[in-house]
Amino acid sequence: MSTSSARMFARGFLVSATLALSLPACDSSPPAGPTWTVSTTGERSCPQYANNTVIDAGTADVTLRDATTGKTKWTYKVDSIGGCPGATKEAVYIADNEGKITALDPLTGKKKASFKTFGNYTRRAPVATPSGIHTEYTENLFTLDKSLKRELWEHEEKSDLWIDGIAASGTTVVLVTRNGKAKALAGKSGRVLWTYTTPSHGRIAADIKIADGVVYFGSHDGSVYALNLATGKKIWATKLDQGPAFAPHLTGNMVITPHTDHIHALDKKTGKKKWKHPTLDNRMTVATAGQAIYTDNETGEVTSLDAATGEIITALSSVPGGSLLATSPTHLYVWTDTELRAYKLITRAANRTP
Repeated sequence: MSTSSARMFARGFLVSATLALSLPACDSSPPAGPTWTVSTTGERSCPQYANNTVIDAGTADVTLRDATTGKTKWTYKVDSIGGCPGATKEAVYIADNEGKITALDPLTGKKKASFKTFGNYTRRAPVATPSGIHTEYTENLFTLDKSLKRELWEHEEKSDLWIDGIAASGTTVVLVTRNGKAKALAGKSGRVLWTYTTPSHGRIAADIKIADGVVYFGSHDGSVYALNLATGKKIWATKLDQGPAFAPHLTGNMVITPHTDHIHALDKKTGKKKWKHPTLDNRMTVATAGQAIYTDNETGEVTSLDAATGEIITALSSVPGGSLLATSPTHLYVWTDTELRAYKLITRAANRTP
């Protein structure tokens, strides 16, 4: 695997917690400078926008900031961060690498509750269903009640290799494994509802997306898959170029998928290829409300593409080290090596000449 591919692989599997939110279309001219900039400490990961806050994680902390001002609301110190934080309106959930999941008050950052599982290593964000909180630890999926007082059920996936990612929609939890299997489980009982195995048994990208009753994921066999959430039946599978297909992102009628040295756009309903855009060293991609936005470590640019056509809408050229992204309805958040910057997104309509 090339250096570029390896970097994409790492980032593609990291962004399980990045949210796809409403975002205005940008004008073709570059946006103004950042609305605010704050300094960050150490390497950051797990960028998220939730409930008008911006969340990120370091090696031993989780920090939550006001999305409008950048002001730090709280920082919570931990011995080690496992997977990315999982944010709901009720709590921010953190899973560490010693098997403990902790619920923090989203307003104050104070610990509300914690529970020690039998796991010892996690890489993914906890997810929520009406029945409880679900967290992955190596080959096991643990489900706890939302107060974190007791374990409801546990699913072991050892025979099918490690669990590589989890997602939830309604009352259903979906997990994927390293040998190309996707499984749906009932959130309340843990009963397996269906299993789908890719023809190649290729490793599935961890960041699964679920929308409108469809499960989307990329595979190391170079294909993007869409499955029916209720039945597990394949709706479509589209082979891209050589090399792995990374985590998909959804916007409008499009599925946006990073792949080696290109970003691909597929029709959400049919999987038909619409366009592809070349990149040099794509570190992270997000898609939202008609745009595909990506960072290129080689050029130091953050570029926004029209999701329908692949045409460049706008580019930020002065963000060296920018490698992490998150979006809100009004802003794009870019993490560099030392800073977090918020850029106001300008609508095309606001700048159109009559």
